[in-house]
Amino acid sequence: MSEQFGEQLTFGTDGWRDLIAGRFTFANVARAAQGYADALLARGGRTVLIGHDTRFLGPDFAGAVASVLLGNGLDVRVSEDYLPTPALSFATRHLGADGAVMLTASHNPYRWQGFKLKGHYGGSATDELYRDVAARVNRTGGADVKQRAGDVATFDIRDEYYDWLDGLLDLKLLRETKGNVIHDAMGGAAAGWLAGWFKRHGLEGRLQVFRDRPDPLFYGVNPEPIGPNLAAAREIAWEHGPLFITATDGDGDR
Repeated sequence: MSEQFGEQLTFGTDGWRDLIAGRFTFANVARAAQGYADALLARGGRTVLIGHDTRFLGPDFAGAVASVLLGNGLDVRVSEDYLPTPALSFATRHLGADGAVMLTASHNPYRWQGFKLKGHYGGSATDELYRDVAARVNRTGGADVKQRAGDVATFDIRDEYYDWLDGLLDLKLLRETKGNVIHDAMGGAAAGWLAGWFKRHGLEGRLQVFRDRPDPLFYGVNPEPIGPNLAAAREIAWEHGPLFITATDGDGDR
């Protein structure tokens, strides 16, 4: 029978989520990273990207994951700043990584953090990989975690991501259509990203933003784009003659 070490961490359909300073501690994050490193190496993986959203201690948790993956001899690159999960998914494919880790609790309240995995194809890791990682994590103790301090390579995928969007969107139609686009980022990881794309094409005047500055407290609401959390944004949005209104959650994937 496998021996259990420390607190048992539960991995759901898209990773592990827990309360910051509850079970989501640096020690447990290191265990999760070690379990992922072991599972990835067993599959022949070598390169991993790491990203985080705007939650409390996001860069620090990302750095903790990086130190473990480096300690296992993996090639690691960390995002220079917060980024939406879809941008990390794109980066994983664009840069040819074998996988990625996103530090986010998605639409959960601000007190939560999470550890989400991506496959080499950019989408969510398979259930089989998550089961393997979970089993390894719960057999991993502090003494089993391999860590290495030092400088970590970084990446910035924004321009390449915008290039990709340019190939998907009809700029001519957007320029010719009347009305403004309204974006409520809810203080999450999509903050500034849509605005940056509009600015790139000289369309700043066509976009109105709301809660577009990163906020670890998500402006006092859960960062989930559902009716009760968007009342203030809707009220303000109608003053700007909207073409349409969009809202994004904590990590910008919904």
